[in-house]
Amino acid sequence: MINVGETFEEVRKIVLGAVNQNFHQAQMMEGEDNHVIGKVIIQELVKNNKIHFDAFIKLVNNKRIADELLQANVFSYNPESRIVTFQSRATEVFVRESPEFSLK
Repeated sequence: MINVGETFEEVRKIVLGAVNQNFHQAQMMEGEDNHVIGKVIIQELVKNNKIHFDAFIKLVNNKRIADELLQANVFSYNPESRIVTFQSRATEVFVRESPEFSLK
């Protein structure tokens, strides 16, 4: 919880900690079940800012895992445009600052 008087860095740490929990829920951290496919999707989103839902499904190649990833608040799906993006700006910051998701 964020309290009045907390510094930017304290708030940032709390927000990125919550994002980290979302990545664990999605099993996308290094060594977890969905890390490899998650990294592929993340790299596409970093490059293009969005992925068409059909491409997302094709990349994941498993409907159950695709549903898990979308339910874990890492990615956001807009059914009207059929576009997948990062859930939030904080999620994108977390990804860009995490060496395990780098483009290397």
